[in-house]
Amino acid sequence: KDYLLNNQNADGGWAFAVGFGSDTDVTAMAVMAMMEEGMTSDDPVLVKAINFIKTNQNDDGGFHGVWDNISNANSTAWVISMIYKIRQDPETVDWSQAGGSPVTFLNSLQTLDGWFEYQLGAGNFLPVDTTAQAGIALAGGYYPVRKITYSPPAPPALPAPLPSPGMILSFPSSGGSGGGSSQIQSPPPQPEPQKSNDKSVESNPQPNQEVSEVVSEPALTSIPVESTAEPVNQPKIIGQMLVFQNPNQNTLVKTANDQAVYLLEAGRKRWVPNELILKLRFGSTPIIIVEPTILDAIPEGLEVLYPDGVYLRSKETGRIYQLRGGKKYQIMTLAAWQRLVRTERISRLIQVEEADLVWYAWEKH
Repeated sequence: KDYLLNNQNADGGWAFAVGFGSDTDVTAMAVMAMMEEGMTSDDPVLVKAINFIKTNQNDDGGFHGVWDNISNANSTAWVISMIYKIRQDPETVDWSQAGGSPVTFLNSLQTLDGWFEYQLGAGNFLPVDTTAQAGIALAGGYYPVRKITYSPPAPPALPAPLPSPGMILSFPSSGGSGGGSSQIQSPPPQPEPQKSNDKSVESNPQPNQEVSEVVSEPALTSIPVESTAEPVNQPKIIGQMLVFQNPNQNTLVKTANDQAVYLLEAGRKRWVPNELILKLRFGSTPIIIVEPTILDAIPEGLEVLYPDGVYLRSKETGRIYQLRGGKKYQIMTLAAWQRLVRTERISRLIQVEEADLVWYAWEKH
């Protein structure tokens, strides 16, 4: 991180090697790398880098590298992944030109055989590299890649029965009866992460209130974790299977052979990354089975995040945060935590990976 910070070019970008001109590919990589190290997209360093990338977008919606001014698949794919990383949409007007968006340009380079050209008319030049990077970008992926949207299912040990009408899914610990409508209320909108100047760690901070005692990390890390975020488990079946051909919006869906659960919202599928988020946001809402071809055809949206009001502890650092307004507030003292437990009757402390906290803005002081 320090090496990157010390070698950012004056125009905001980064070069493949020190002393060379800034490159959109490398700059997009650097932005994603530094976000993994805890920086947020509104940090002045990253704002400058993102602005550099925007100034290098061509009229066709694509991006070019340092060697010429012609849009190419690699540069465009890296930028699309970075756009998803900073939780923006590459198909909005903010990332579009007269000739289209980065997504429409990248799609225009796909051949009938499925692979992507480096540049329009370039032919069979680096087809594996371009196709691999384009596939991740067009699937809504960013780096580091933690999941792949589609993988061929392993053959079942025993012949699986064909679906029969009438199945509703419910998670064993949800307490639901399996009945009710497949429609659900949309989750509260996720505010865009932003820097917080709130130095409070209390639920209801008082004006000019100061924290008199800052305890060491071990004092807070000793607090027991009652719930840990785990991958979504296989739901149990209540009734019989019903495979929906045209699922409604604001519906939870999955395929029969994949554990991943998605929320359909605003024409996109939003991945629910673990069972706790599923339970906290949607309770015992039924999950609808859909055909893989239907789900694959729906573009990726942003991941579903934890709701406001929950308390998360980093597995790596032991720091505890409260989520409010799309931002994370660190609990700095043991006394503050004890007051929160008394006043808010906190019953759940969720342990998560440090990388899962990067989406929530936080300003350490």
